[in-house]
Formats: sequence, structure tokens, C-alpha cells
Amino acid sequence: MRSLLHSVRLKSLAQFIGLLLFYLFLSLGFACYLTQQSYQQFIDQPLSQASRAAWQDGAQLGEQTQTQQIVYWQSRAILQQATANNPLQLLAQCSLNTAASTQWRLPINLHLAANHDLLLGCQVRTIPWLALATLAAGLSLLLWRFRPRPLSAADRALLQRLRQQLGEHAFEQWKLALMRFRQTQPQAQLNVQYLFAALAQQADSPLVLLEQATEPMRLQFILSHNSIQVRVNHLNLPLSVTPCIYWLWYAQYRLNDIASGWLTNPPTNLPDKPRAQELIQLMEQYGGHGRAISELKQHGLRAKTLDQNRNKIKDSLQALLGEDLSERCGFEMLRQDEQVQSSYRLKISPKHIVIQKK
Repeated sequence: MRSLLHSVRLKSLAQFIGLLLFYLFLSLGFACYLTQQSYQQFIDQPLSQASRAAWQDGAQLGEQTQTQQIVYWQSRAILQQATANNPLQLLAQCSLNTAASTQWRLPINLHLAANHDLLLGCQVRTIPWLALATLAAGLSLLLWRFRPRPLSAADRALLQRLRQQLGEHAFEQWKLALMRFRQTQPQAQLNVQYLFAALAQQADSPLVLLEQATEPMRLQFILSHNSIQVRVNHLNLPLSVTPCIYWLWYAQYRLNDIASGWLTNPPTNLPDKPRAQELIQLMEQYGGHGRAISELKQHGLRAKTLDQNRNKIKDSLQALLGEDLSERCGFEMLRQDEQVQSSYRLKISPKHIVIQKK
């Protein structure tokens, strides 16, 4: 859960930084364009009129270089009086330059006349520029995150099943929760069987249950003095202490990779005494029934006893999680040709088994 939230936060941060850079370049480019257009409009209208008057005054010189220089310098003098219309307020202190701009001054080319261009240098107002880009990036990220997304066919089927089971009022809550969930995890796979099992056992909010339904299956044994509890993810299994202890015994073999987790049923006529002692020790430590302990001490570990407890575990899993989902936490069987007895181990991966001592 924490790693998932960390991943979502990193993704959001990366998206925000990308948007911020985009709006920084976009806003600065747009401000330059507006400023250039404002000055160019001044050149094309009042400055052009002044230029024509200057040409008339110097008409006696004809189309000579001196006349062009007079018009050029008169145009520069008039242009110094112009001001830029800058709605974004990102540029300030614009002035004409003939050389390269100083630091943080953006050069803008103005087409004055044939063979003559002017360089307009404008000071960048850093704080308004960063503030505008940050605001735009934040708003864009919020709008993107909370945009309405069409639910998939699987999600619509889930909502319909929730409506049938919980009624119209709860359906509306779940619909809002599912839409909010999909805003942050649009591709997450929901374990629907687990979700309905959790819904029957837990009183958490719909959003919390949806988050839990995306977690990988985990088999957890919570041990304390004279007590044992088995959970699948966040769900408690209603199972008596004796099969829980047998389940823990199989889990220890699987977790510690003893014989790859496989335990072979003893022959019918030859109970297993050494392994009976392992179970007796676990039962005495975690509150096993006296009758089960006496039977192991008297008869040893028998195949019939192992089969009975595995079946109880299987029935409990199926009652809570259903047929398909219970297979992930249940047992798998192996029978080699040279063996009469079958071997069993927990099907779940050792990395998804947790033994926790309080």
C-alpha cells in the first residue's frame, strides 16, 4: 500500500514538473509574441506615417543611402516612445538594442524597413513568470486528475452487482468511490471475489476496500502466546485452532524452503513420530486442543489426520473467498511414480507468506 502511494506521488510530481516546464516556455513565448506584435503594429501605422513624412522632407536627395539613414534614425527615435501592450505582464523595461541582450533580457526582432531590423530587448519578470506557470500547471493537473472517465465494462458489471446486493443508496457511494479510485489507478486490476468477501467482513470505506482488492494475495499468521490467527490479506479466516496450527506447520516448511515445502503423507500403517513432535510443540506453544495433542502423542502423525485438517482449511477458504480464489492460498499435490503416498505443500509463493509474532 505504501509503495503504491509512493509510486502515485512520484508520477504526479513528474507530471507537474513536465507541465510547469511546458507552461514556462509557452507563457514566455506568448509574451514575446504579444510584445513583438504590439511594437510591430506601431511600426506599421504611426511610425510608417512619420517615415513617409521624412521621405517627403528628403525627397530632393532621392533614393540615396543618406535618405535611408535619416529615415532609419528618425524611426528609431520615434520608436523609443512606443510602449508594449503586454497582458501577461511577464516582460518589462523593453528598449532598443544594437548589440546582444544582457542577462535575462529577451531579444525580439522588429522589421523596420528594407535591410533594417531592430533588436528589442525586454526584461523578464521572474516572479510573475514562475507564478503564472505554476498556477497553470497546478490547475491543468487537477483538471486532468478529476476529469470524468468512462468506466470499463468490468467496472460497470461490478457496480451492477453492488446495486443488486447493497441497494440504491450504497450503490451511489460505491459509484463515486470507484470513479475516484480510477482517477489514480485507471489500470489497476480489482480482485472482485476478495472485494465481496471483504465487504461482508469489514466496515471500511468503499475506497479502502477497493485499494485492498488490488493488493496481491498474502497469507498471514499472527502468533501470540496461546493464540494463533490466520488472515488472507485483511480478512480473518473463521477456523478453529487445530487446523490453523497444521496450516502454520505447512507454511513454515514452505517459507523456509525445507524440501521445497513438500510434506509427504506417512503410510497408513506407519505414523510419523518425529513430525508429530513438531506439531505437538506448535500446539503447546499456540493453544492447541488437548485432545489433538494427546492423539499425536499416542498415535503419531497419521495421513488421515493430515487429510482431515487440509480439508478443513480448504472448506474455510472456499466459504470465505470462493472456489477460484481459495486455490491460491490452498494446497497443491504431488505424487511421484515411485511413491505410494502423495506430497502436499502450500501453493502460494513463500514471498507472500508472513509469520508475525506479537
